[in-house]
Amino acid sequence: MRTKQLLPYVLAVGGLGSAAVALTLIVTAFTSQNAPVIQVLMFGLSPLLSFVAVITALRPAKDLWGVASLGSAGIIAACAAHMSWYTLIDAESPTGATFAWPLLITTAVLLIAGAGALFLWRSLAQKVSQKVAIAMSILVGMVSGGVIVPVLATPGAAPTIAIAVLVVIAVLHRREIRAMRQRAPLET
Repeated sequence: MRTKQLLPYVLAVGGLGSAAVALTLIVTAFTSQNAPVIQVLMFGLSPLLSFVAVITALRPAKDLWGVASLGSAGIIAACAAHMSWYTLIDAESPTGATFAWPLLITTAVLLIAGAGALFLWRSLAQKVSQKVAIAMSILVGMVSGGVIVPVLATPGAAPTIAIAVLVVIAVLHRREIRAMRQRAPLET
């Protein structure tokens, strides 16, 4: 298996491992001191690795660097928003998290929406008119941003997403191998 084919699996397994470590810490040794580590593993690292795994499995990285950059920044902003929310809840008195939380949520939604719109626009621009492609991309992007950010904040989402990503990558890899086998007899 080539590195290009192996990288999505490594990233997806890393996402699943990150979620597994976080769940293990929650069950066996949850304290207020390791809560930030658990939050970063569960709400930041696991979704980020899963997202990058899907991006690397779909197309060459140079074609999707904008989507990958916006989406990754959006996931990091969503994780920071989640952590600032818990800081706000744990604080005895209002802190800077009061203002940071809504700003981070808005930033995460906009970045993920931008990634979704850019990804869809690349596909639609070749099939429909420019105006329709832009309108549909913006609409779908905003809906995806508004849905993905709350989903990332749910505790069960990280392992579920990581497992789904492994399945998607396996299916994409299987299709690629099947296509290569069908082309091989034609080339000889």
